Amino acid sequence: MNGNLKEEERVLKSETVITSIDDIYKRKEEFKSKEINFLFQRLSEKRGATILSFVEKEDTSYAVFLEQKIKYNMTIIDMTYTIQIRNALSSKFKYGGCLWVYPIFDGKTQLGIGEFKIKDIVIKESGLGHGSILMEHFLEFCNKNRVKRIWGEFSFVDNTDERRDIRTAFYNKHGFTIKDDIVEKILY
Repeated sequence: MNGNLKEEERVLKSETVITSIDDIYKRKEEFKSKEINFLFQRLSEKRGATILSFVEKEDTSYAVFLEQKIKYNMTIIDMTYTIQIRNALSSKFKYGGCLWVYPIFDGKTQLGIGEFKIKDIVIKESGLGHGSILMEHFLEFCNKNRVKRIWGEFSFVDNTDERRDIRTAFYNKHGFTIKDDIVEKILY
């Protein structure tokens, strides 16, 4: 970190109280791009999560967070991708859903993770692309870290008639195969 960034950090700390992503959104016009990045970093430290992206499309803003639970020996024990959404009708960001996964280690890849098991995907309002945004971030992480396989088992909720078509289309869209109650994607 150079001297200028330390000075900038001092000024932002003394003048800006970050309590939520809404604070960043409300004040984003006040700051330059690198200052917005600093605010995201400060918020992610406070939340214990990493902000992966902040995207504005038409009248909606999306913020995607990644929270990793790590053991004392620096091993990742689970990861949760969460999406927060703000549209023109609301003044605050609201929970949009999450993708919860945990690793299965093999010691052969960069992180030692051979595969991930999808524990759950919970989306507040389906059909708006929020699940796809989360899955795309997760797949990017897996590809970057050469994870070989992603898989999961469907719950009884996923197998109801009204949900079956939705979940099948979702997983097929992202390159997964479905056999019985198992969804799987082989990456490497």
